[in-house]
Amino acid sequence: MQHCPPELLLRIATYACTDDGRTGCALSEVSRYIRDASRRVRYHSLAIRSHRRLLALGELLVEAPTPFTVHHLFVSVWIPGVGPCRPRNKEGLLQALERVFEYASPTLRTLIVDAPRLKKSLTIRFPHLTDLSIDTFRSEPRAPDPHTFFPSLRRLHVADCRYIAPHELWRDLAAYAPTLTHLRLSCVEEGDELLHMLRKLLQWPSKVTGRDATVAIPEATPKLCYAWVQPGQAMSETLADGLIGLAEGKENTQEHSTVKFHLIRTDEEYYKSEVAFDDWLDLVSGGDGPWA
Repeated sequence: MQHCPPELLLRIATYACTDDGRTGCALSEVSRYIRDASRRVRYHSLAIRSHRRLLALGELLVEAPTPFTVHHLFVSVWIPGVGPCRPRNKEGLLQALERVFEYASPTLRTLIVDAPRLKKSLTIRFPHLTDLSIDTFRSEPRAPDPHTFFPSLRRLHVADCRYIAPHELWRDLAAYAPTLTHLRLSCVEEGDELLHMLRKLLQWPSKVTGRDATVAIPEATPKLCYAWVQPGQAMSETLADGLIGLAEGKENTQEHSTVKFHLIRTDEEYYKSEVAFDDWLDLVSGGDGPWA
């Protein structure tokens, strides 16, 4: 391998470094020649699934002599099979997470964040990000020029909708992600307001009136083509009946709705870390991930 041209090694590494980052780490330990030849693609895809790895990567980015490119990133601070972590050094983790995001943001294409205890406002620009799955999608306070934060975003998955007011979500979507074509909402448990907005999105009649009935839903996401909803464990009977009605088209009076609605029927209580990781690997390999 020491006599292999660096251009050929780079091509080989490009095909090899499509896992969670372990192949890139292994290549860096073979020899200095292979480490240098594979540097450009060694961090093509990175998965951070522990506090220790998050902190270590944060330190690596500070000390890196030359920049490297990250296209696919998975971040989870949950311990698989055990439950949520209780970080002792929360500030250190937040700083490391921000450092990773800032470093990867110029080139990042796909991002799945399963970090409910490390929520961060939308304050970093991701010019080339097309696929995003995140615990919550919210900015407080509203940043200037919000449309510049995700100018390429096409597919969004909000993994935990239990504490998000639907009208606030749609207003943030209109401000930050007007180019969306795919939207998935998971762990949905609240009813009337969401049903009203979904009916507006699908161009169905709605009986809801008042403050939230005036939200211009279709105008907020003019390019949206597909919408998924995954109910949460505490979903009300009213919401369940309404979503089933939407999925089966029982009330549809518009034959040519531009948005296709799908109800995700599952026994899972929430969008688990293991499922999120499998979806991320599917995205890295060219699949549809959470939007399959």
